[in-house]
Amino acid sequence: MARFQERRTALVTQIDATHYPEITVYVRVTDPSGRAVADLSASDFTLTEEGRPMALTQVVVPGQSPLSAVLVIDHSGSMEEADKLAGAKEAARTFVAQMRPGDRTALVSFSDAPLLLQPFTNDQAALRKAIGPLRPEGSTALYDGLAMAVRQLVAAPGRRSIILLTDGRDLVS
Repeated sequence: MARFQERRTALVTQIDATHYPEITVYVRVTDPSGRAVADLSASDFTLTEEGRPMALTQVVVPGQSPLSAVLVIDHSGSMEEADKLAGAKEAARTFVAQMRPGDRTALVSFSDAPLLLQPFTNDQAALRKAIGPLRPEGSTALYDGLAMAVRQLVAAPGRRSIILLTDGRDLVS
C-alpha cells in the first residue's frame, strides 16, 4: 500500500504473474479530487504479502508500460442495421491509430464462430487491413469470441485489455 502526505487512494488494477516468481502489480493512485498521480517513486510504496515485506524493484509511471490489447469485433447480421458495423470498424481504427510504441494489438472477429484475423502486432497498417473486409453475416457467437480473446492474452506481457465492439448478446449455443 502507498504512504502519502495527503489523502490519496491506491487501487490495484491488474496483477501479472507471467514471469513468476517476479510479479507485476499495476496500481492506479489518485489524489483527493480523483486525478491520477504520476510523480511516484519506489519509496512511496510498501509492498507486503501476508504481512511480510516484499522487494519492490520498479515503479513505472502510468502510460509508460506497453499494452497488449485484443480488439473483438462482432460482424453478425444484426451489425448491418443502422451502420453498426461501420461504427465498430471506425472505433477499432481509432484505437489502432492511438497505439503507442511498444503496444501490441490482436484482432478477433466473430459471427457464427470466432476467427483470429491478426495475431499480436504493433503494425497499424496490418491491423487496419484486417479490419477493412469485415461484412455483416451470420449469428452472434459472443462468448466464443471473448474466449478466443482471453486465450490470446493468457501469455501476453504487461498491461492487458480486451475491447469488445458488439450490439448484442450471445445467440449461438
